[in-house]
Amino acid sequence: MPAYLEAVRAHGGLVVIDDTQALGILGAWPGPGAPYGRGGAGSPAWCGVAGDDLARVCSLAKGFGAPLAVLAGSARVVARFEAEAATPVHCSPPSAARST
Repeated sequence: MPAYLEAVRAHGGLVVIDDTQALGILGAWPGPGAPYGRGGAGSPAWCGVAGDDLARVCSLAKGFGAPLAVLAGSARVVARFEAEAATPVHCSPPSAARST
């Protein structure tokens, strides 16, 4: 991830990652006593990277058991997605819990 960000930063681009498998598992400060890191913040924390040129999409179903997804990034990236993406128009809402 650091190499991708370095390459993208040289050209003013954006790195978008699917962090579904890492969110809730990988975290900051990996080491001998905690090879997966601490806190479960995902791949960027585990790799020690951050920035406005990094966006993440994650399903919360794997790490948290919630039938939702999230886009995480800078306010600029999220605002652009909200303004331009057709995805929210074509997605189904999460399942409604029912008691029987």
